[in-house]
Amino acid sequence: MIKTISLSLIVLSLILISCQNKKAPIAKISEEKAHDEQMEKITELYNSGQYAEFIKLAEIELNKSENNYNLYLGLSHAYGSLGIYDKAFYYAEKLLEKEPSNYYALFAIANYHFMLEELDSAEIYFNKVLEITPTYARVNLNLALLYEIQGKKNKAVKNYLIAIELFKENNFIEEVIQYSKQVLILDPNNKIAKENLESPYF
Repeated sequence: MIKTISLSLIVLSLILISCQNKKAPIAKISEEKAHDEQMEKITELYNSGQYAEFIKLAEIELNKSENNYNLYLGLSHAYGSLGIYDKAFYYAEKLLEKEPSNYYALFAIANYHFMLEELDSAEIYFNKVLEITPTYARVNLNLALLYEIQGKKNKAVKNYLIAIELFKENNFIEEVIQYSKQVLILDPNNKIAKENLESPYF
């Protein structure tokens, strides 16, 4: 089982939305307050990694509001973290039905395929993410690792270098050094990686 891909790579934010209306009846205000408190609890459970408890409450909340897209992604990640991949795929795919260009859902599906060692499917989904957001460095890293596992060194180097350039643009120096070293393991004469490690800037 491939363990190098972390589901925590997926960046999630459960947004709490409060839409209280001062002129609303007292019962409605109380209902909205209860909803907000429930969402706060759900968010706390998710952020603290209490995924089993998060799932219980999030699924109840989702049944009340099918348009809370953040819950689909949160549920997918929670189930994936628990190794329950059928449910992880289910919620990511449900989100894609509602938002076909949601690259977080695509990235999640790609990672699940990767962790299940379904590399061809993982490659397809990683590339789908890059079609939508080509500047996603982490996807390029995962593709590079995938190609490395498959023994496709040239492809791996290409994706590592793309990720490295993106890291350079954002001043992520440690990542530039780390993955430049990885490139040199695969291609000891790679000029770009050597220049990165020799540069006074790094």
